[in-house]
Amino acid sequence: MSLILGIDIGGTTMKGGFIDPKGNLTARHVVPTPGKENNEVFLNALWELIRELLDLAGDAELIGMGIGAPGPPIHTGKGMIIEASNMPGVKNAPVVPFIREKLSQRGMDIKIKINNDANAAALGQLYFGQGKEFSNFAVITLGTGVGGGLILNKRLFSGFHGNAFEAGHIPVFYPGNDVPPRRCGCGSLGCLETIASATGIKAYYQLFTGQEKRSIEIADLAKAGDADAKKVFHIAGWALGHVCVSLVHILNLEAIIFTGGLAKAKDLLLPEIEAITQERIFPFLRDRLKIFFTEGDENSGIKGAASLLFDYA
Repeated sequence: MSLILGIDIGGTTMKGGFIDPKGNLTARHVVPTPGKENNEVFLNALWELIRELLDLAGDAELIGMGIGAPGPPIHTGKGMIIEASNMPGVKNAPVVPFIREKLSQRGMDIKIKINNDANAAALGQLYFGQGKEFSNFAVITLGTGVGGGLILNKRLFSGFHGNAFEAGHIPVFYPGNDVPPRRCGCGSLGCLETIASATGIKAYYQLFTGQEKRSIEIADLAKAGDADAKKVFHIAGWALGHVCVSLVHILNLEAIIFTGGLAKAKDLLLPEIEAITQERIFPFLRDRLKIFFTEGDENSGIKGAASLLFDYA
């Protein structure tokens, strides 16, 4: 059997697995991301994830490896993570050269592609997910941060070395003095990521209540009627809705797909997103727009990374 190894590097965990040409997952392994540590610690942890998976491959033919990496920026040409706001210890990390050297020690020489993790997620939706029926759509990843991937005419718009469509760094300012803008890990003020990510959800809930809780706990509280938790998700949905309006007006998108761990909070986010988009998008564009949530498909990042190996990706 021919397989592709997909590696999804996130701010909290690194996930990897083997994907067959039909998008089926045949093995999976997860390790914590030592993002606050230096390059050496990070790269060694990444290699341990890959090594563990290679040991599980058995006699399968390995076509290559795709890596979805956080940023911005990354450098697809040099195979490097230049910087990542949610991995402050990682700077100019030579990911692909490091892995090539490790593979050569095992007598392996395979194709390796690296791109922004949200770009990879967009390809995963194009080939294996909700995007198969559309030519022009965006993927917005809701996790530790917020990322974006853009498909135009069924092709990934990758931009300069994989750094296009950083939707998480679009500035959004909620009205009212009780919701002050937060400083993003990128250094800017009021990025979408500071509001609609798991990190943003936790930060605003702590601001409103003085309590530190995980985003999944805050979601459960919101579903149970907690006013502060509901307010946090209302603000996140409001911000996402306004970003969707801008994206549709600029790009005439057919669909917007939300994925990542926080997409499990669909019931809390979607009503506000739909209210904003129905109110503000031009009717002739609004009526054709489809909004999807993958509801936290934990393997979508792996599938997306593997999709980078397709010749036309």
